[in-house]
Amino acid sequence: MKMDVQSKNLLPEKLWETTSFEHIVSQAENLSTSVKQTSPLKGPSSLSGGTKQIEKKNIFQFYRAYVKGQKSSEVEILQKFLQSEKLFSGKVDGIYSQKVISAVFAFQKKYGILSDKSDAGLKGYLGPSTRKKMNEIRNK
Repeated sequence: MKMDVQSKNLLPEKLWETTSFEHIVSQAENLSTSVKQTSPLKGPSSLSGGTKQIEKKNIFQFYRAYVKGQKSSEVEILQKFLQSEKLFSGKVDGIYSQKVISAVFAFQKKYGILSDKSDAGLKGYLGPSTRKKMNEIRNK
């Protein structure tokens, strides 16, 4: 798992020497970095060459699928995200259970990724389209 995350350049290489993976994932939603970006403002103030500050949050990105029964701190993040979308009301325990699968399918239906007529094997599967939409929402 560590090598997989490092190979995707999601975390600095030496980070594993100073902290645990569970700690990193549990802190993923709390990390933020201020990024200063200079750009012209729209409207009359652009004539004065104004600048604006943009804050960008570094949050965990969903990058893989899970199988039923799999336990992971990444699934905890997924459960919390689905709770924020009002699609999951179960216990946040990090287990990719049938309740989580149903919540993922509800998410897929909500955003038009899948429908009730879709292949049963895809319902609740955290595939590329679903992950892309989740990451897009979380990065807003």
